[in-house]
Amino acid sequence: MMFQRMLGCAVLLTAAALAGCKADQTTHHTEEQNSATALQEARLRARSQPITKQEQATMEDGRRVIACFGDSLTAGYGVNPDESYPSRLQTLLDGAGYHYRVVNLGISGETTKDGLARVDRVIALHPAITVVEFGG
Repeated sequence: MMFQRMLGCAVLLTAAALAGCKADQTTHHTEEQNSATALQEARLRARSQPITKQEQATMEDGRRVIACFGDSLTAGYGVNPDESYPSRLQTLLDGAGYHYRVVNLGISGETTKDGLARVDRVIALHPAITVVEFGG
């Protein structure tokens, strides 16, 4: 629960900081409020989606999870599934004897805002490590 709050605050602060780069103090405050509202709406949408087969298997696997969370670069758009960086990371970890399961949570065409809608789904996997990539 504490980790979820910390991650939520980190996402909110990052969104607010990015929004504030182009704005004055008054606009910055408004952007923070808008970001908080957008994050709350995104969390509600993410909770209403059913758990995927991959997510269910990951929760039952027993290995610690490395969640690769992002857009088409993470998803492996344009390459064979076994050539995406999450798949290659899994191969390297297995070869080195590390007991982790790498989960590819990349979706081609997704924006940072779309990713915010899925933060709770990533947290639900209780990852030991999360690799975040958006806007390559």
